[in-house]
Amino acid sequence: MAKRSSPELLSLAEIGRRTGIAYGALRRIVARYLDQLPHQGEGARRRYYLEALAVFERLALLEGVSLPRLDLLRRAKVLLEHAAVHGVTGKKFEEKYRALRPHLESLPKATRRQIARLKGDESFGVELSAPPPQPSGERGPGTFRGPSGGKGSRPGGASRRKTPLGPGGPGKRRKVAGSQEKTRGADRPETRGNEAPRGAPRYANAVLLDGGDGPAPSPSRSLASEQELRLRLDIGPWSAASQVRDPVAIDTQLPRRDLWLDLLVTSTHFGVRAAGSGAYGQVARGRFFLPADGGAATTPEGEPSLDVFLKAPVAPGRAFARIAFFYRGAVVQSLRLEADVGVERGGFRIVVDYSVSHSLADLEAIPERPRVSVVVNDNDAATHQLVLRGGVSGAERLEATSEIEVAALARQVGELRARLRALAPTRRRRTRDLLKRDLEELAPLGWKLHAGLWKSLPSLAREPDSFILHVARPSTSSFTFPWSLLYDIPLDHDKLMRREVKLCPVVETWRGGGPLMEPGQRRCPEEARISHRENILCPFGFWGYRYAIEQLSSAKSVGVEIPVPEDFRMVVGKTRRLQDRKALEGHIADLRALLQRRSPRAVLEEGEDKATLRTLLGSDLPLVYFYCHGDTLAGDPHTYLGIGNNETLAAEDFVGWLVSWDRQEHRKVWDRVRPLIFINACHSVELQPEMLLSYQDAFIGGADASGIIGTEVRINPDLALEFAGRFFELFLGERKTVDQALRQARFDFLADGNLFGLVYTPYCWADLQLAGP
Repeated sequence: MAKRSSPELLSLAEIGRRTGIAYGALRRIVARYLDQLPHQGEGARRRYYLEALAVFERLALLEGVSLPRLDLLRRAKVLLEHAAVHGVTGKKFEEKYRALRPHLESLPKATRRQIARLKGDESFGVELSAPPPQPSGERGPGTFRGPSGGKGSRPGGASRRKTPLGPGGPGKRRKVAGSQEKTRGADRPETRGNEAPRGAPRYANAVLLDGGDGPAPSPSRSLASEQELRLRLDIGPWSAASQVRDPVAIDTQLPRRDLWLDLLVTSTHFGVRAAGSGAYGQVARGRFFLPADGGAATTPEGEPSLDVFLKAPVAPGRAFARIAFFYRGAVVQSLRLEADVGVERGGFRIVVDYSVSHSLADLEAIPERPRVSVVVNDNDAATHQLVLRGGVSGAERLEATSEIEVAALARQVGELRARLRALAPTRRRRTRDLLKRDLEELAPLGWKLHAGLWKSLPSLAREPDSFILHVARPSTSSFTFPWSLLYDIPLDHDKLMRREVKLCPVVETWRGGGPLMEPGQRRCPEEARISHRENILCPFGFWGYRYAIEQLSSAKSVGVEIPVPEDFRMVVGKTRRLQDRKALEGHIADLRALLQRRSPRAVLEEGEDKATLRTLLGSDLPLVYFYCHGDTLAGDPHTYLGIGNNETLAAEDFVGWLVSWDRQEHRKVWDRVRPLIFINACHSVELQPEMLLSYQDAFIGGADASGIIGTEVRINPDLALEFAGRFFELFLGERKTVDQALRQARFDFLADGNLFGLVYTPYCWADLQLAGP
């Protein structure tokens, strides 16, 4: 076999295939040797050396790799670690640098590039390939990241070398000798048709190590109080060392271009710090570059893994931390670390409890819009943790976490929902006095709920039309917020008691004869004239009128477009227990006419009983609509959809249908066409901690529906028909997105002085829409 001129660690996958050593095992042995050799005792050093030596002996036979190169790589690693801690000045650094300088050609390109940046020595990095392309607006490897993981100056004050860019700007790679641009096409797996190319599955691997030189902690044993730990993260083939339980594989489809994933590790229990940072806080950040050729991810510095240090709390008990990966501001996967600390019996585990898709190729479907992302996390039975990330004003970056008491929050949400039920309107047109009363009752409760989140959400009100509020709900979280009903204009308690809070002129001057305001606005038209900073009652204080909000549960794929063929179907599940059947018949006739205008071959099918509905739902379709009662039983928090004549459809009933379709009939429903489900029933999406299975879990998590729209509280049936009719008119007829249609329907009701639209909650992408005829 011909000898390779410059084998590198980056070719470990190929080396593994030729030597018969599993890629993951090969990478672990080499990485472990390089990382641990300078820090371990004599016995450990010898063990690591013998493992690595055995690998490279086999390598030498097949690839012609000289064994001294292993020591050279170790010396380069020591040089980089020395520079990160002590800078690039001093006698020791110069000695190490001069010793490596003659061996330029034997070092991997990534290592040469790192040393070139440290020293500002262009000749040390000759023939380097241009860095991978960056998605627009995102920072790439050309931006130096200091020891804390943030953007900063280079150790020792050395100047930063700029990333070379081609004439097309940051989105294109400059063609240079030896660049990835030159070889990428030959190495990339074959593309079949319009599908993304396929490679090996990739996983988010995580392992908890000792923070110093001690043995790694055992998952079956409790952590010690104030124990320092190293959380090592990587993205690549499944690692046998990973401690992630039941990992979610990102399947073999590859993205069509290189991707950058942002990372946040947060905790309100553990101290958290990035490698090289001295102080523990609550947040550590990082980035991973995922090449489109299917290779393992690397950090901006070219490392195959990223370390975050944790410090266990002092008090004994249960401690939690969250690991979240982001793309285009959206949470794409999240893991939870839960550990027992300072107790006699215990342990720790790492679980994947949220994944937006099982395909990296799918991530390109995520709309590229500014987002503020919120991950709702159950720390334990007593507290929730909120993790926030996003840019909200120019270059401002929001990265924070906070803890909220479950009991206090549940009381506030319960009080708000109780007032909504008590104030539920029975007619669409409201008088000014009724609208004023609704604002006086609901705005203080919405502000009270918002005030509990204020320390984490201080900047969201500045630019309501510039971003999406993106809420990720992991499977371990059993509670959600009525985000649309949060009120973000501060209200002074004493002024409220003395009725000294002003009424917005938009409401004050309205006489009910015409619309309250023009539709389609995100800000109050009186805001420029009358201060809305505090102590004013205005409909625009509610988030449902100001912000685009998307709430997501785990899914198998990103559902932003629902493909609609010319002969598509819409299924309507309905109840027979109605006082006004003619109103429902007219409503369904209007929906059928909407379908016909969209496509003459489209059909609407009605499920008037449970058996018929089961048959109709057992195949792909784009739209499902329930108009029925939302029934509850005493002492049971679950909602049951009342359909047909005294029949109920529980969430677990639908899960049973899925199991039967899969096991007995060997078919998967909602596969290529994933429906939007509109549940026009009381309490259809209200979530409480006691709920074991909700309709979100059944329809989205179980059947992979594109989304659900439902109600928070009891609703008037006549208003429910009007609101749903207007939504479908906009979504079906005018081809609006879910956010556009829902917010426009809310504004149409608000124009009549009615806050009714705020009780409808979407659980889907804000940009979800039908794509077809």
